[in-house]
Amino acid sequence: GESQSYYTKIIKRIDDNKELDFTYEVVSKDSTNDITKENIAGSNISSKDTSDSERQRISLAYKYESENDSFIDGLNINIYNNDMDYDHTWSTRTSSSGEDQDTKLEQDTFGGSIQVINEIETENLDHRITWGFEASRFEGSRKQDVFEPNNSGVYELTEQYKRNPDTEVDKYSIYLQDEISSGKLDIIAGIRYDNINLDAKSDALWFNSGSDYLLDKEGTVGEPNDLEASRVSPSISAMYELKDNVNVYAKYNKGFRTPSWEELNSSHVNVFNMYGSWYAYSTLGNPDLKPETSDNYEIGIKGRDTKLD
Repeated sequence: GESQSYYTKIIKRIDDNKELDFTYEVVSKDSTNDITKENIAGSNISSKDTSDSERQRISLAYKYESENDSFIDGLNINIYNNDMDYDHTWSTRTSSSGEDQDTKLEQDTFGGSIQVINEIETENLDHRITWGFEASRFEGSRKQDVFEPNNSGVYELTEQYKRNPDTEVDKYSIYLQDEISSGKLDIIAGIRYDNINLDAKSDALWFNSGSDYLLDKEGTVGEPNDLEASRVSPSISAMYELKDNVNVYAKYNKGFRTPSWEELNSSHVNVFNMYGSWYAYSTLGNPDLKPETSDNYEIGIKGRDTKLD
């Protein structure tokens, strides 16, 4: 196996309170695994696994901090693009037959965020109010090509299908948080709204994931499933200073997770004959998956002295 990565970050300070941040990163990984073993018929069978992956990330950020007290004391804007390409080839060879299966997975995400910070000081309380907006679009595709030898022993493309349908996932979130300080007590209260829309598209290669032995491939595979979900998630935490460098704290927040595009839609039906016997297996997505929610609690004490944290 081999891995290579490249990382570049350029920060341009426009003036004392503004800066641009450009980041570019590439990570490439290659691996090969050769195996030779004896099959149940007593003859040797060899296989080779080859995987190539590359992830490329580009982001541009703008940061602003006000020099004076104003409605916008801090502003962060970020846009990014993340592309991942994965190619996996599985080759098998026996004395009488062989097959190459080539799977290509592409996952591209484009998104951005805006965050605004406002600090308010009063006689008894200090507030640090943060609110923002996030949005992204994900596009995923997973296609498999099958190559088999012809009468001349040349490997030709004989089958194409998609284990997962082409899918677009649109997400956006809005959040608001208030950090409140009063003497020895700090309270952070926040609320977040998430909306997710997953749109899966069928085509001929999606229906090809059903076996040619099926009388009704389209009916057996079926149309892929879409998903639209939203959730409001609150959070609150408090910290109290018992004495210098010793604090007690408590946290609570709700979590939210929707099924991934691969969990919701997956299909492959394989019927085959091996050594005079028929076998079959299938993989299926779960259209009944619901978004997961969680409740997270934490209490603790934080302390520090010259020899112990």
